[in-house]
Amino acid sequence: MGITVNKRELSEILGISERSLTDWQKEGMPVVELGEVRGQENTYDTEAVIRWWIDRDVSKRAGGSSFERLNDIRCRRELLNLRREEGEIVLRSEIRPAFESYVNDVLSVLVSLPDKYTQVLELTAGADGKHQVLDDMIAEMRDVMGNYEFCAAPAADDDPGVSQPAEDFGRAVG
Repeated sequence: MGITVNKRELSEILGISERSLTDWQKEGMPVVELGEVRGQENTYDTEAVIRWWIDRDVSKRAGGSSFERLNDIRCRRELLNLRREEGEIVLRSEIRPAFESYVNDVLSVLVSLPDKYTQVLELTAGADGKHQVLDDMIAEMRDVMGNYEFCAAPAADDDPGVSQPAEDFGRAVG
């Protein structure tokens, strides 16, 4: 417990106007004894008031009381759930299997391109013809990458989803 003082003394100790102390009292600043009769002074415990002042300042800097912060967290959680239900956001855990399958399937097609186009390039005459074959190869990759559809199928080992096998990849996008 600190020193018990009146409003004028507390004002001097804290360097705060008496009017501000009256406002703080309305905000919940602790009072040891309320002056019951007009003209009778309130008394304050300096330690309790300083602790209240620090808590109030910390609370304001932290975004309000713990109730207000909890309420803010709940509101943000509800907003995220609503945005998810409306399809505006997707959880990383939901998109990861599809993305991994996409990358793996595109990589499988990329790896197969040399085998597919080597013979075509050998049989093609001239730089312009070879250039056209390479343009066709790039167009095929753009088509594969742009038209890919993830085909999730339940797996026996509880894997969240698997895409179609790489050999079926060309049929799925064509």
